[in-house]
Amino acid sequence: MVASIEEESPYPEVRSAVANTDDPDMPVSTLRTWVIGMAWAIVVPGLNQFFFFRYPSVSIGGIVAQLLSFPMGRAAAAWLPNWTICGVRLNPGPFTIKEHVLITVSLSVASCAIVPCL
Repeated sequence: MVASIEEESPYPEVRSAVANTDDPDMPVSTLRTWVIGMAWAIVVPGLNQFFFFRYPSVSIGGIVAQLLSFPMGRAAAAWLPNWTICGVRLNPGPFTIKEHVLITVSLSVASCAIVPCL
């Protein structure tokens, strides 16, 4: 299927890095996504709140967790067993970009709720 020019980005860098098609069979809401996302959503805002009262204040941005969550997801995909517990698969396959985005979004929402985003 050929995408029309209206659906593609006008920037060549974006066109080369981001697909304009979607794979609906790609798993998104997996157990490893929620575990990694919740862990980052607890740790990063907690550290930011702790460092907020220090002088000079230090904040940990979402990019840190975004960069570290990808290897964590790949490691979870490699090491988790392929078991099904209560109808939920622990390891549904390789770590996907959709899982990575969901982890990043959950961290971003959690970190803005605790410390105001600047």
